[in-house]
Amino acid sequence: MKDQLRLIAVKVRETIETIDPNLFPEECQLRNTFPNGACGDSSMLLGKLLLDNFDVDCDYVCGSSLLEGHEQETHAWLGYKGYKVDITADQFDQIKDKAIVEQSHFLYDDYGENSRKRISESFPDELISSYEIIKNRIYI
Repeated sequence: MKDQLRLIAVKVRETIETIDPNLFPEECQLRNTFPNGACGDSSMLLGKLLLDNFDVDCDYVCGSSLLEGHEQETHAWLGYKGYKVDITADQFDQIKDKAIVEQSHFLYDDYGENSRKRISESFPDELISSYEIIKNRIYI
């Protein structure tokens, strides 16, 4: 399971990187400085691709942390059967991997979970056009 999730996560990440950011709607986080500040939309979009293509219904997880010398920060990722699936973790200086699929990772030790919701029950309408852009360019 872990290897399959990682393969898909990497493929989605690589596909997003090949798309001209200007093709995404202005309200989409992928339009700006991906992966920085794009964790929410990226997680939702990855989750929808997993759901539609592999019948994997992940949880969208949002957490927050008070980091040394910084104001409170938030981060979002997917949860599935104990795994944390994240294609934007490298926006943090200490992370080099473009995709994390782990049951335990030091990054998430600093984040308290604020909310958790199923992708199948919460995919936002405003991301449908961004989803179509990625779906039409990815081969998984």
